[in-house]
Amino acid sequence: MSILYYKGDILSLWLQLSELFHAHNYEDLFSASTIAANPHLAYLLVRHIECAITLKMLNGALFSTLGLDFDTLFLLLGRLSHNNYVDAELRARAMALRVIRTFGWESGKVSSCWAENEEQAACPITLQLKLVQEIEGAIHLHERYDTQNSGILHLVLCLVKRSLARPFQQDYATAIKLHKTAINRDDLFATFVYLNLTLRTAIERRNRLVIRSMLRMVSELKLLGEWGMLFSDWWKHQEVEFAKQDVWKKQWESINHSIWEPTESLFSEKYLLFEEH
Repeated sequence: MSILYYKGDILSLWLQLSELFHAHNYEDLFSASTIAANPHLAYLLVRHIECAITLKMLNGALFSTLGLDFDTLFLLLGRLSHNNYVDAELRARAMALRVIRTFGWESGKVSSCWAENEEQAACPITLQLKLVQEIEGAIHLHERYDTQNSGILHLVLCLVKRSLARPFQQDYATAIKLHKTAINRDDLFATFVYLNLTLRTAIERRNRLVIRSMLRMVSELKLLGEWGMLFSDWWKHQEVEFAKQDVWKKQWESINHSIWEPTESLFSEKYLLFEEH
């Protein structure tokens, strides 16, 4: 079933896994005893949650319509990451997934879901420290067990450090080396993070060549099935923010040979039709 996600059919995969898990209690599915007795279950659970979190990043309204609750996903990922019956690579990925939607990529504001009590919730520095510790813990897990596909861990660490105004150049160089190819069809989640990190960094550094490269990458990503449709919808909203930066806007207009203007979101219209039915 993971092949569906690699082709970009993220909604189809999420729905199939949801149907598979529907008859079971989530508390039981994520218990240590159930996972120990079913070696492949952890992979399916991580993939299911990854699809859900990607949907939340690309279209928050659709995420809510599907009845998904991020606070619950956050807690379940925490269980997986601390379960020694789960493969180290999956545990590390669960930690990265746990981090990615709990802080502002520009503001650095960290969600109070990391707080264990009211005192921690009232202390932004404590929340930021917990965030950094979580993703660094994922990297340590990778280094200890020599897991594969660690690029996503370094990409998330870079996003975290950048948002907190901490130096991330060395981590960024490592992330790019590990990511290897701009569009990784076997890991569209990592591709999405890579695009955001690289484009935001290029705009800050006014790196025109990288901005142009990322804009071409966007055109390719829009063609990747259901994921591409959702991404296209997200991009139409996101580029409004990027267009406020003169260096980005000029490169867009140079590539497209036209003046940039905001466009309507086709998927949002389809989503409204879906909602009405």
